[in-house]
Amino acid sequence: DLENLLLTLYGAGSEEKTAPEIFLVGHSMGGTVVHEVACRKLVPNVSAVAVLDIMESYKIMGLNLIKDWCDQRPPTCATLEHAIQWAIESGTVRNPESARVSFPGMIARAPGSTVYTWHTDLLASQNDWVTWFEGLEQKFVNITSPPKLLILGGKGQIEGNMSKAHQDGKFRLMILPESGHAVEEDEPDKVAKELVDFWRME
Repeated sequence: DLENLLLTLYGAGSEEKTAPEIFLVGHSMGGTVVHEVACRKLVPNVSAVAVLDIMESYKIMGLNLIKDWCDQRPPTCATLEHAIQWAIESGTVRNPESARVSFPGMIARAPGSTVYTWHTDLLASQNDWVTWFEGLEQKFVNITSPPKLLILGGKGQIEGNMSKAHQDGKFRLMILPESGHAVEEDEPDKVAKELVDFWRME
């Protein structure tokens, strides 16, 4: 879908020299899309890649957290403020200002209804969750070009091939210990500055 979107925006069959410079950035599941697109070189003229808080080593913990999050999420919300308050109290987003921007777009009130419901039923895709994480770290390591940035929240750490690749200077790493999973919402200024600095440096 991302490949088709970019080709639609900038012209299928465009020569690499005429395509705009593209900086791919993806958070969580969006990060898995970025891994795939960059690893398979599906779009031209990608100048840099950044993935936010998504790693294969989070697989088991991540699957459990997704299920728990879905179970705890209220099926309906009486008001927009109710959804925002739940986001903050559940720790989904730690920054109230960000939650007030992002969460209203996740719910809607059907015509004639007095309550809001969520646009996305994540549990419907539960059988496919494991595939979201498979081979991510090897794909990330295998992206030899363009330059790569990994931003992790909380106590994020890298091991094995990822640790060796980082030590070898194969990618840039930023850890935000005060952030939760939604790093770009919990620490928007720090993440924005890091992305801009990385883009300018590269």
